Amino acid sequence: MGELANLVHMNLPALSKTIDRMVTRALVHRKQHESDHRRVLVYISDFGLDLLADFAPAIEAYQAQLTRRLGKRRASELSQLLRSLVAEG
Repeated sequence: MGELANLVHMNLPALSKTIDRMVTRALVHRKQHESDHRRVLVYISDFGLDLLADFAPAIEAYQAQLTRRLGKRRASELSQLLRSLVAEG
């Protein structure tokens, strides 16, 4: 979970709550590591993959629209600002 928190720029308690909600909605599965019981592994479910595939075109179109409106530099700055907000959250 710590590695995932770093990858998605979230603090661990916020990520844990988010993963709990995702497990409840059957988007991901959580499993304890076989040899290191302190570690928790998170896997996307088939349902989660299907949902992601359904939304991917809309997400990509929205990101392209933002980049066209803002330009590459400003879109990149916005992305960095949003990541920092989530990391502080």
